Amino acid sequence: MSTARTALFAIVLGALPALAQDWSHWQWTDWPQWLGPHRNGISPETGLFGKVPSFRESWRVHAGQGSSGLSVVGDRLYTMYIHSGEEYAVCLDARNGEVIWRTRTTGNDPSEPRGGRSPRATPTVDGKMVYVLSTRGRLLALDSQFGTQRWSRNIVRDFDSVRPNRIFAASPLVNRNLVLIEAGGKSGHSLMAFDKISGETAWTTGSDERGHSSPIIATIGQTRQAVFFTGFGLIAVAPQKGRVLWQYPYITSQSTNVVTPVFIPPNRFFISSSSDMGGSLVEVTATDKGYEVAEVWRNKNMRNHAATSNYY
Repeated sequence: MSTARTALFAIVLGALPALAQDWSHWQWTDWPQWLGPHRNGISPETGLFGKVPSFRESWRVHAGQGSSGLSVVGDRLYTMYIHSGEEYAVCLDARNGEVIWRTRTTGNDPSEPRGGRSPRATPTVDGKMVYVLSTRGRLLALDSQFGTQRWSRNIVRDFDSVRPNRIFAASPLVNRNLVLIEAGGKSGHSLMAFDKISGETAWTTGSDERGHSSPIIATIGQTRQAVFFTGFGLIAVAPQKGRVLWQYPYITSQSTNVVTPVFIPPNRFFISSSSDMGGSLVEVTATDKGYEVAEVWRNKNMRNHAATSNYY
């Protein structure tokens, strides 16, 4: 695991200086969260590869064990990994790989959940704040410059959340003034939103078993929606109030839906899961009475369980 992380930092990031002579047409865009600025795995950047580039390694660091992705804002990289048996949120200098700050997100836990105990969620950078969700269900807001904790919420302790067998893995989603997460808590605490400045609870809803998928924002018709892929299926809510708009059941053998929903404008979603379900294309239609949800197709050719597909 750590070897793969080192290779990622050294090769992918190290490739950029080799292109310096052709950067004049490159329109730089930050990558501040899981799957990029729009959570669709697509960068709006243009002009990076005007011709076939040559790559060279710029720097290499040992980053520790982890499955968290990279968020990039300016010349800073944000990620999470295990160091000396403890979990950290980390900020590195993109120019040389040096650690700018490292903040512990949870203590050493000797247990070994399914799939290992390394962090899965990717930090979400929003202005001067970084939001991270630890493997044990601790949601933290950190100062993006210094790593200082602004606030934290313990999802398991405070909201009776059942920790999933593959630990917490969903990356926090920022929508306007709120941070949205899938908590998996009982009695109406499955989905939650917190004020991004104070950490106060804004709303809670649902009782679905927790999955491992990160939510997205999609607009259907004129309505902006937060779409979650829980252990029980797709569920869309009004992001500012938490009102449930529509649902689509998708229950797998172990309720382990992992991939991020793929929005296919104007009103379709692709999801996939383990071999007993496969992949499915779902169509959501706005009506005078709400929404109608229909399955367009389902097959087991596209049954990627952990890797999110891209629509391009």
